Amino acid sequence: MKAHPSRLNVSQQGALALGDLAWSNVAVQQRIGQCGGVQVTIAAMNRFAENAGCQQKCALALGNFACQEDNQVKIAQLDGISSIIATMDKHCNHQLCLQYCCWALKNLSLNEANKKRIASGRAPRLIVEALRNYPWHAGIVEESCGCIRKLVWGNAENQNRIAMEGGIEAIINGMTMHVPKASVQQQCGLALGDLAWSNESNQDRIGRAGGIPPIIAGMHAHPTHSGTQGGLALGNLASLCTPNRKLIALAGGIPAICKSMKTNLQYPGVQVLPMPPSPLPSFSPHAPIHTHTHTHTHTMYTCMYRKRVHPRVAMLPARTQPPPSAWRLTLHMMAAWVHTHTHARTHTHAHTHTHTHTHMQEYGCWALRHLALDPECKHIALREGAPQIMRQGMQEYPNRTGVQEQASYALKNLLS
Repeated sequence: MKAHPSRLNVSQQGALALGDLAWSNVAVQQRIGQCGGVQVTIAAMNRFAENAGCQQKCALALGNFACQEDNQVKIAQLDGISSIIATMDKHCNHQLCLQYCCWALKNLSLNEANKKRIASGRAPRLIVEALRNYPWHAGIVEESCGCIRKLVWGNAENQNRIAMEGGIEAIINGMTMHVPKASVQQQCGLALGDLAWSNESNQDRIGRAGGIPPIIAGMHAHPTHSGTQGGLALGNLASLCTPNRKLIALAGGIPAICKSMKTNLQYPGVQVLPMPPSPLPSFSPHAPIHTHTHTHTHTMYTCMYRKRVHPRVAMLPARTQPPPSAWRLTLHMMAAWVHTHTHARTHTHAHTHTHTHTHMQEYGCWALRHLALDPECKHIALREGAPQIMRQGMQEYPNRTGVQEQASYALKNLLS
């Protein structure tokens, strides 16, 4: 790429090769950064700005490089963030460009300085526009929601900015169009939960926009997929906004939460997810607090995969459309071959937290804790046997602080 900077095909294939080499390999990501791979990729992106194919491959590569902390800083120093945003603007009709630019911005946002830089410009508008214009494209919906999650995490200003751009309605629309796809349901539900976190205005807007039924629909559609069990999102939505508690009850959310907690009490877990704040902040058991702070180490990236996947494929983080290459095709063929006799496995890289059935208990209790403040919701929860379910969770996980804490508060509210 250095020797032939003016050759489009060399730049495209070089970026694709570097991106494939960097995929889920921290050592290679670091080496690419040290050997000038980031520089030549950004240079190719800038030189061939009019070529959507080159932009797509370069954005994908930069997103893979950005899974490594030093590369996040290097890409920003070389103004790669501006190049990615410019690509989204120039190629707003090219779906894979939008998907992979969101992928890159999502990983770059793991760096706090990058996050501020991305959020301060036109990127939030472009991300929401991509989501709004292509709700039927699962890859765009998944990656744009993942990017929104990183931008709004613990940042009230960014929460409000995404809401102002129409992000809440766009997420809900995308979510309703992909109920059968668990990974999309997961990212959309968690994005709504993060937008609602300690933000009463967004909670109310999500409720009025019809965001609660799709979360519950995802829970029913994927009952053993930990990422789609919306206890955290429903708990956030019910924490400050009292009308949402009735909306959750009306949509059948309380039986869904109880069923999820029962179904997944001892479920071994088939997904690994970025861990939301845990343990959840301590509040009064009878009145949700309006201001709170929390610290959390973001994940660098997370390996996610479905049941019965070959262990080699299980090392690959989730992405809707992996880059085309012979070795990746071979792995997918291997996965298909062993589909019927390989057990589900879990795996995480450094800087990730395991999100399994223990957190499903914790977040179910978190939701019931706030829903129990409404008399009608309390009656439904008692009818569904919520106290017994929570006690079972406490017995199953005696050393899990989050489960014990949230269940205790929920039981106080339910039985008072």
